[in-house]
Amino acid sequence: MSQLTRKHIINKTLELVAKKPVNKVTVREIVSECEITRNTFYYYFHDVYDVLDSVLSDKIDELYAIQPLDFERLIFDILDYCSEHKKIWLSVYNAMGRELFSKHIIDKFKVLLEAYMLSVAGEKGINPVDKDIILGFYEEAIVGILIRWLLSSNNSEEGDLKFICERIRILFDGQINLVVSNSEKNPPQK
Repeated sequence: MSQLTRKHIINKTLELVAKKPVNKVTVREIVSECEITRNTFYYYFHDVYDVLDSVLSDKIDELYAIQPLDFERLIFDILDYCSEHKKIWLSVYNAMGRELFSKHIIDKFKVLLEAYMLSVAGEKGINPVDKDIILGFYEEAIVGILIRWLLSSNNSEEGDLKFICERIRILFDGQINLVVSNSEKNPPQK
């Protein structure tokens, strides 16, 4: 089976989810739109949510392949990509609920944040206690910003996720370096 078929399934699913809630989109609709069999759909995906999950995973893989790898840029590029598909993200959020949506997003970003932090810490690494605290803080911040943006009716430039991400990039530049350095200088006391 070809990657073109897989991409076609993804594109048609995104079109459908942009028109109606994700929990109302069926595999039957997708295969009809794609003019494929159900078996072909299931060759690539388990369900509609798996299709949507692959969209973000594919984008992460695509951005991850860009060399030299800049983890900070990668994280913001993913958020930037999300901003281009607000209707779809909002549909997924509404179908999954806050808790499942948050867990799903955290799972995607945790690996990137951890790799970024370790690239800053270098071979010496970072204390595991501090690592968990830092990861938790940034994971929650990313999810919080994403959810607040999804639920916002603010259509001004200040309410745009791209604008918000650019401001975060400027305001928090060098913060991971700083927290890793502070962790090294002030290890947790047992």
